[in-house]
Amino acid sequence: MKRVLLLLLTSISICACVKAPRGIADSDTKEYFDFKTIGSYTITIDYKLKFNSPIVFYLYDEYPFQKSDTDPEVEIFNEELKPVLKGITENSGKYSGVVSIKKAVKQLYLYSPTIGVPQLLKSAFANNIFTVDATNPLNHILSSAITSALSPAYTLLPKNVEISAQNAIINGGFHTLGTWNSNGVPDYLKTPGVTLTAAFINDINATLPENKKVPETNPQFITNGVNSSIHIVADAKVEMVFLHEGASMKNVLGYFHYPTNSPPKSISEITHMIAFPNASYAGSGGGLSAGDRVQLKYWNGSTYSDIFPPGVSIGWYIIAYGFRGDASISVKGPNYYSFDEFNPETDPLLKSHNVQIFDSERMVVIIGFEDQNRTKSDQDFNDALFYIAATPETSIQYSGIPTLKKSNDSDSDGIPDDRDEFPNDATVVYSTHYPAINTYNTLAFEDLWPNRGDYDMNDVVVSYNSTHFLNSRNQVVKVIDRIRPLWSGGILDVGFGYQLGVSATSVKSVTKSGDYIDNNFRYTLSANGTETKQNKATIMAFDNITEMGLTSGGAKPNINFEILFNSPVSTSDLTTPPYNPFIVINKNRGMEVHMPNYPPTDRADYTLFGTYDDKSKPSLNRFYVSDSEMPWGILIPGEFNFPTERVSIVSFYPKFQPWAESFGVEYPDWYLYPIN
Repeated sequence: MKRVLLLLLTSISICACVKAPRGIADSDTKEYFDFKTIGSYTITIDYKLKFNSPIVFYLYDEYPFQKSDTDPEVEIFNEELKPVLKGITENSGKYSGVVSIKKAVKQLYLYSPTIGVPQLLKSAFANNIFTVDATNPLNHILSSAITSALSPAYTLLPKNVEISAQNAIINGGFHTLGTWNSNGVPDYLKTPGVTLTAAFINDINATLPENKKVPETNPQFITNGVNSSIHIVADAKVEMVFLHEGASMKNVLGYFHYPTNSPPKSISEITHMIAFPNASYAGSGGGLSAGDRVQLKYWNGSTYSDIFPPGVSIGWYIIAYGFRGDASISVKGPNYYSFDEFNPETDPLLKSHNVQIFDSERMVVIIGFEDQNRTKSDQDFNDALFYIAATPETSIQYSGIPTLKKSNDSDSDGIPDDRDEFPNDATVVYSTHYPAINTYNTLAFEDLWPNRGDYDMNDVVVSYNSTHFLNSRNQVVKVIDRIRPLWSGGILDVGFGYQLGVSATSVKSVTKSGDYIDNNFRYTLSANGTETKQNKATIMAFDNITEMGLTSGGAKPNINFEILFNSPVSTSDLTTPPYNPFIVINKNRGMEVHMPNYPPTDRADYTLFGTYDDKSKPSLNRFYVSDSEMPWGILIPGEFNFPTERVSIVSFYPKFQPWAESFGVEYPDWYLYPIN
């Protein structure tokens, strides 16, 4: 604002109790737009677990996979994309919380690195609630790489081939164990499936965590000479049990067997047996659940048998993206084998695609595959994960197989270390960032309330980033808020603060730090660091932005607050950042300006409401709205290219007005399109 406005504001302060006639009826029934570009929504998740174990998850507002630069048939995780929320479910796999996202977003993607659940699901959205149910087809997702067409020159196996106990079905040199449905679920699954225990799942997660490179974390699993086959030492029935898939492709999982003393020297010597036509979760391109099992068959050259004789060994292979959209199978690969010499990499250190791990407690062998060329893969070896169980248990040779790690909970908070961001602190399990890690949203205010200003929305511009630290019950135990003043387009002394949703007495301490020292701080604080005479915890960041010497190209000060609570608080009670932000105008503590329909604090001067251009009505919980259909404060996702002085936001952002007139229906991303 220019200096001519200072006199006007002074007169407003003197005559604040006089309401200026505007010639417009103040209707109690009129609906005012809230000008929100970011909304807080309820999110409910249910993984429908058959085992009791907490699931770590991340929510994204964009599809978190992208096509590989080196192979368009492959999708890789987009490491540059930042989650809008991190969380952890109850042991039952359920979660209910609040997510703060751009209002333009109507689809969220649920990603979990935890073994035992689908890696990626999408949300449904209705009645302003996001929901994810792992068993609901509406929440299932299929990546573009999974559905991409393959060359018609590839050998195909139709889904309607049959096999009986006495007659092998051989098609294209591959044997099948039966038929399967359109999702690749075999009709020969054994029932019931295996009920996996939480302890077993926890041990596997500790041993083969998602996105952790096995050569770095467990090199002993792929050291030269490590046993990569199952060796039968007595008549055995052998079952393969599906555990997990961490792949973006529909992979075919199979086996082959050979005389232990005469291993195959080339792929052409292998008789390929298909166990799982599509080793994909229901909801992730397939129809399997952890615990689904099939019985492997022994082929003697003319007939199948349920019994594998001693002196036989079983190896493994995977056909990457081998299951097609028409439920047929392409067998031309790329194929990867448990025999290193059959794999395509030229570097001998990268030729292993298979790990075998012995669980001595449960007497099973866990087998994991890497389904991409290892020169470009994540090398976590859990793209296809299953285990082998033999009857009797002693019919398998276990010597030489690396052993399964045991899950550990160092701080005894009920969360295994592999899923605990703070494994040695029982009070906190994980942190989540608003709007995302190392990302800031922007707040912009007009400072002439209750009069309308020029609406260039640059009188006070502040950005924020927050980190919440939560315990195993998803309660907040600590907050770090980072405030960064960006610009002051006015000449008035304007302060900035924000109010949390919890009581002032629930706060143990507020510790302020940063590179800006306010020597003339005028606000009074309680012993715990919150502002006095406030029922709700109110944090005052600074009292005069004009003293900061902000310039367009200069450094911006950082003001940080660490907030500790006397006892953990819920996210819904605390509210999500930026909470309830406001400015204080011209050293008048009662002259607060909040965003539309955000309530004032206890220190606000209620006599100012309903005066001049303000159409607030406290009895209706209506605050900081006007008949000019313009806000005095607004929140913008990310960085804000705020208008230049005296240029209205309506002129600077041509899509702002139709957005406001449509109550947010049209152009919800108007802030991405400045006129210049």
